[in-house]
Amino acid sequence: MDTNRSIVFYSYSLLSPGPKYADNKSEMKKYYVLDTNILISDPKAIYKFEDNTVVIPITVIEELDTLKGRQDEIGRMARHTIREIEAIRVKDPDNFDAGIELPSKGKLRIELNHTEMDKLPYRVHDETCDDRILATAFKLKEEGSDVTLVTKDANLRIKASSVQIKAEEYRNEKVEIDELYTGQISLDVSSDVIDAYFLNKTLDLSPLITETTPIYPNELVILSHGNQSAVGRAIKDGTDLTLKPFFNNSFSYHVSPKNIEQEFALQLLMDPEIDLVTLAGPAGTGKTLLALLIGVEQVISRGAFNRLLVARPLIPMGNDIGYLPGDIDEKMAVWLKPFHDNLEHIMSSNGQSPDDTERLFESGIIEVAVLSYIRGRSIPNQFILIDECQNLERHTVRSVLTRVGKDSKACLTGDLSQIDNPLIDTVTNGLTHVIENLKNEPTVGHITLTKGVRSKLATMIAEKL
Repeated sequence: MDTNRSIVFYSYSLLSPGPKYADNKSEMKKYYVLDTNILISDPKAIYKFEDNTVVIPITVIEELDTLKGRQDEIGRMARHTIREIEAIRVKDPDNFDAGIELPSKGKLRIELNHTEMDKLPYRVHDETCDDRILATAFKLKEEGSDVTLVTKDANLRIKASSVQIKAEEYRNEKVEIDELYTGQISLDVSSDVIDAYFLNKTLDLSPLITETTPIYPNELVILSHGNQSAVGRAIKDGTDLTLKPFFNNSFSYHVSPKNIEQEFALQLLMDPEIDLVTLAGPAGTGKTLLALLIGVEQVISRGAFNRLLVARPLIPMGNDIGYLPGDIDEKMAVWLKPFHDNLEHIMSSNGQSPDDTERLFESGIIEVAVLSYIRGRSIPNQFILIDECQNLERHTVRSVLTRVGKDSKACLTGDLSQIDNPLIDTVTNGLTHVIENLKNEPTVGHITLTKGVRSKLATMIAEKL
């Protein structure tokens, strides 16, 4: 059996707090100095350091004050963080500088002092927020504290290490990308198992599950023995996990899957029992095309949903082209070109023209959603496609998915090797966390597509460059 299936999580509860030096009165605790980028990515990070002391330099408070006026997710998270800190402050306002106890039995402390640049063992020519945060950590260490600077800024971690300050990246629920759940597993079994599966059209998977070889609901399972092989989907029924063959799909549009991964994606997208599908994979594997194919099929041909809603983050690749003229539809046109290209391909398979594609948008059968304005909506009875989700932060994906209303189905697609958002990476983006955290849910399905189908050139470039 394939045992290379474990997923690794890191959290600060796993970081050793070190030895505790105790006397009759006190114990030595660790101090975690937080950078601003930690708090705007996770306002509740202050509660995740066990019984140690969380130190927020006054410089960070000033940065949050500057960011709070922004009308985007960064501004919203800055405001959220300020509210969290204020809720703690009002419990014991007279001791905020000394530290207020947290539910974890640790303390939160706002550090007003210790930002003297002359304390650093190098000359600061242009004083920055990073240097003031580093100076805070350095002075606390000078006083004998066990200090760790926590930041997502690799450059600041390098500077901290150069002055002998321990520095860590924020790793709460961080996923090892090389071991991210792929949505499929290959198992070596006996020929009797494969024969029984073909004969009975079902297979109890419990004898094949071990601690090192878990099988998840709605996972693609490939059984093999020598030249024999069989495929199916793991279906959860109560506490039982059973392998079932694929059901037959036929579509109104003459677009067919090119490989087993694409076929499995269509199985997940067509199943009315699955509310959320995630498709990951490099460029050219067909993620957006497959999702749009089923969206059009379900909405137009079968009437299973009232509308196809499509959206993608407004994050440019490379230099931004600036403010675009026109109304919201004209501004969005450049971002929606990938949808138009794929829809024209799907429609042309039935002999329809690009004008027929445009009429789908004009009639409202296909709606374009701007993610910045989706909060507060409820979206019932729609097929919802959010493309390029690797560029979304965790909280943005959460905000989007909590908008999904009754009888709706959502599909998230993305390429984890093409992240253009400077605030996240392959392990901290929203798509990665949805894939990993929802893999055990019976109404959620995922598959990572690996085989390029766009062209030989596109596949070669994706692999070699």
